[in-house]
Amino acid sequence: MRHISFILFFSLFAALSCSREYIPQKRMPEIIAQLYKVDRYINTDYKLVLRADTIKIYESIFNHYGYTSEDFINTLDYYLSRPLKLKSFYAQAKILLEKEEEAIIEIIRNRERADSIAAPIRKMVELSNSVIKYDPKNRAIRWIVLPEKHPEFRVSLGDSLTRIYETPTMSRWWRENYQSDTTKFSIIKINEKNRRTIPLPTELIIADPEGGSYLR
Repeated sequence: MRHISFILFFSLFAALSCSREYIPQKRMPEIIAQLYKVDRYINTDYKLVLRADTIKIYESIFNHYGYTSEDFINTLDYYLSRPLKLKSFYAQAKILLEKEEEAIIEIIRNRERADSIAAPIRKMVELSNSVIKYDPKNRAIRWIVLPEKHPEFRVSLGDSLTRIYETPTMSRWWRENYQSDTTKFSIIKINEKNRRTIPLPTELIIADPEGGSYLR
């Protein structure tokens, strides 16, 4: 009878031991990383700290991977006798979090770079239907990027409107924004004012016996 009781007890203990499910090693770092992110998010807001039920939140993470909080606790208990292995789970989770942080920082940088490049054009598109007095540079860019949005007038404009709407299609824009190099022409013009005869070198002049002279 004693042997039967021992066999029954051993069988029950073995059945309970087999029913305990452990989370695989390759899943543990990822789950730990998710738990850390959720915990950090909750701690950023004092109201969330007061209202959040971390047990339910953590349970949803375990369920996402197909496990329960009991499975996670059993796995931790199992690896408590293997501290180096348990430590490696947290080290791998840290690496996952660092890589994710680097990826997010790179995404933010790319968006900021794209926004800085597109900001001037976006501003022109948003204000395409507005009457604004642009400076010559912005008017030219606006005319190149959005020529169909630029107002066209079939009648002659006064000076005030011409200054507001002038573009490279108008001669006034070129007169006021294009500067030519006139240095060489000004030098020639200065020299042209001196119309005196240029004296010839004396060695080129030979006296003529009859009283004249000629060039050699």
